[in-house]
Amino acid sequence: MPVCPKCGNKSHQIGVLCECTSAYVIHDGQPDDPLKLLGKQIANKLVPVGIYAIGKVIVSYEAWQSAVERMVTLLVMRPEYCQNERMRYRFMTAVNTFSLVHQQNLPMLFEELELEDGMLALLCDVRRGEALTEFLSQSQPDDVLVVHIIHQILQGLAAYHRYNMCVPNLCYDHIHIIQSGGDAAFVKFCGVLEALLSTPEDDISTADDVWCVGQLALSLLTGQPIPITKVELSEDRSYLMSIVQLFMHATAPVEERYSNADELLIEFETILDVRQPTAANSVSKSVSSEEPRVPRQKKNLVEFKQIIWMHSPPKLGD
Repeated sequence: MPVCPKCGNKSHQIGVLCECTSAYVIHDGQPDDPLKLLGKQIANKLVPVGIYAIGKVIVSYEAWQSAVERMVTLLVMRPEYCQNERMRYRFMTAVNTFSLVHQQNLPMLFEELELEDGMLALLCDVRRGEALTEFLSQSQPDDVLVVHIIHQILQGLAAYHRYNMCVPNLCYDHIHIIQSGGDAAFVKFCGVLEALLSTPEDDISTADDVWCVGQLALSLLTGQPIPITKVELSEDRSYLMSIVQLFMHATAPVEERYSNADELLIEFETILDVRQPTAANSVSKSVSSEEPRVPRQKKNLVEFKQIIWMHSPPKLGD
């Protein structure tokens, strides 16, 4: 039940001013807030009511925006980093890129803020659903659903890479499942700004992202822990062999690897017959002049492809 962080009074409404007038009502049971923003009104329009994540650089809040009566995500950079000119520049550069990238699996940027004490903040759409780790712990999705999830992860990462934006150390923690049912699931990225700013600039590259997404995909397909160096499929799952081989190549040494997620996405969609390669858009690489990089599937994929409708994932209402 919502509670006042100052007097402890309970309330049925979240984000409203408590009767004690000392603070606004927040979610009960919150961890210690390193920035002391919970229950305070920010910029005369926002009230942080809960903590999503406490990172090295970014603290993520759930916040109530009273003017439009909606929950949003508030990302605030810790003050010690805000005082660093290079980190401020990296934050602003990331924000500018976020404002350009529009893809349904990525967070939507609403507004950029600078708080009264100089802390930089970013207002995004609310984080919903459950982390991919929690989703998988409840049930083991079938192959169609797994490939559907992988496709959306690739689409989101490729959208970032087109603007030279990376998601360092991409892993299960960066993926949320918003909606799931039958053979469909809706994927949303989260924690991208923290991942970007907490990683040294020299350790960030699109090729490293490709390795991470390749390992993530292999782990989803096989259930094996990362890192994965070898995959064996049972006979009844041999229809996945082309996909597995694709992601094994994605985790090859950097000089043999796809340079960005867009290249990997094109090859992945070609395997599923979602995209037909042309001379203009094909980026398929070869191991040799005679051998294609990802061998065409010789076994029956027809039934599998008929229920893969990932090129048109479900869109959620507001």
